[in-house]
Amino acid sequence: MQADLFAQAKIARFVSLSCGTAAVALAAALGKPRADRVFTTYLGGKSRDAARILSLAGLAEGQGVRTLVLNDLGQFGEVWGVLASPRWAEVVEVIASMEPGEEQWRALASAPVPVCPVRRSAVWVALQAGSVMGKPVVVRDGRWKTHGYARLSPAAVKLGFTARLNPPTLASKVSVVARGLARCEVVASQRDARAVPVVVDGLTVVYLDPPYREGTGYEYNLSRSDVVELGTAWHVAGAKVLISESEPVVIGRGETHHKVSVQTDQRERPDRQEWLTVLEAPDA
Repeated sequence: MQADLFAQAKIARFVSLSCGTAAVALAAALGKPRADRVFTTYLGGKSRDAARILSLAGLAEGQGVRTLVLNDLGQFGEVWGVLASPRWAEVVEVIASMEPGEEQWRALASAPVPVCPVRRSAVWVALQAGSVMGKPVVVRDGRWKTHGYARLSPAAVKLGFTARLNPPTLASKVSVVARGLARCEVVASQRDARAVPVVVDGLTVVYLDPPYREGTGYEYNLSRSDVVELGTAWHVAGAKVLISESEPVVIGRGETHHKVSVQTDQRERPDRQEWLTVLEAPDA
């Protein structure tokens, strides 16, 4: 019954501490089809699992969020701030002016990182959209550090798939997401998750999606002890806390554990398991 009541109420604050694509936060806030919430691939993104994560936590897609707190120490931290500002349309214009395909992608990747935050955000979105396996594109010493371009196989080309860097489509997707953000107050930041102020204002949900233990690490990592400390701090302050991992996370505050991954092949690969640890708000 409590979970039903929780799902019916508008969320006052949804805090995503290592947000990346912010798939879960946007699913709660916007409730749009997945294709209209995510504009680029990103290693570890939760676009496919967002609806199930919310459901297991007693929440719902499109429940509504008054304030979205989107933090990421990587480039997404800056990009969300720009897309939530009046300058989002400039990002769309820069992306739309690009040429499709690998040659354009490599030209962007080899050039210095732009000084202007709008152009820097647009170029990063384009680079990330074409990144092999969705691996993060980062900035190092004023240059882009990438893992290479995601080329299409001959079979994919025959099936009609287009180049991974497809500016018209990418610009359209970014526009849809940016317009959706206007429905909420957005507080975006690019800082260590441990430095995000612990603010609980009404119905507050905190989502942690850290690097998985023994999995592919992020460029900016959090240890398991960091995750436990963060979850505890927000829970003590009165928030409902959700943690994604490849295994249950033991915190010792009455948390529950839910398996997110659903077997779709004949054999389930252990490295693809997804678990959600949930700490209900203390006054729920």
